[in-house]
Amino acid sequence: MMIRRLGPIYLSGLMFLAVGLLASWPGAAGAAEGVAPDGRLRLGIVSPRPTKMIRIMQPLAEYLAKHLATSGIRKGEAVATPSVGSMVSYLRTGKVDVYIDSPFPSVVVAELAGSKILLRRWKGGRPDYHTVFLARRDSGISSLEELRGKMIAFEDPGSTSAYFLPKAVLLRRGLTLAVKKDFNEAVAPGEVGYIFGGDETNILIWTIREKVHVTTVSNDDWENLQENMKKELKVVARTEPVPRHLVSVRGDLPPALQAEIRRVLVGMEHSEEGRRVLKHVQKTDRFDEFPQGAEAQLRPVRDLIKYVRKEVGAL
Repeated sequence: MMIRRLGPIYLSGLMFLAVGLLASWPGAAGAAEGVAPDGRLRLGIVSPRPTKMIRIMQPLAEYLAKHLATSGIRKGEAVATPSVGSMVSYLRTGKVDVYIDSPFPSVVVAELAGSKILLRRWKGGRPDYHTVFLARRDSGISSLEELRGKMIAFEDPGSTSAYFLPKAVLLRRGLTLAVKKDFNEAVAPGEVGYIFGGDETNILIWTIREKVHVTTVSNDDWENLQENMKKELKVVARTEPVPRHLVSVRGDLPPALQAEIRRVLVGMEHSEEGRRVLKHVQKTDRFDEFPQGAEAQLRPVRDLIKYVRKEVGAL
């Protein structure tokens, strides 16, 4: 046979050619630079309900992996951490590559872990939201300065729109806030007492029933509030708008892969598959770039975060 006649030199050449072909074959490509050796891209969220949030976010992780295959990504995995501190650790050690959260935690994590904020998330037709301060219509309260000696109800200690943002605004105005065990605890004349209601319904009912003087909700919640409750309340003040949610990437992720992640997420709204995944992720409309750049859009958050940084970092 021809191979036998040509001998070992010919066989060596064939082996060299075969190795070259295998190395160039798409399925044999190595993992993307900067991610796990197995080519896994990890999408991180902070949540006290990890099972639920992983179920919500896993389709997005898989979508990213599918559309980043040419960049060496082989699999997508949603990862939930119980705290902001643990997310900082995961980003620093490469256990999370992409991170999605509300603006206050995202900015604190970027400061501590060196993550880079890339995109914003739209929901309900808007890229941002703000806090609305509400009081009973007949309360006589018309400004935030009148809250001294009174009680305010926040929703929960992990909420941007219903805690961090309004609290930071009050502190910036020079008001002193003091947490209380319940709405029966006394509030000193020079302070603003506050308690947590756990959910939007509780804090609104407490305000209507005069258990507290003021409460805070997002503008979305206010606009969608039942009319029979809405007519009992009035808007005392509003905060400036802040981005609803932010997409960050690990700071040491290769720039080329960062650019590809940005491209894939921004392009999701343009395909049926992408829109289906977006809807699954808590009815997301789309992801997009910051029109004036991330720094300009995040300036209101950075200006306020100094008042609540310690609390955000302790989440």
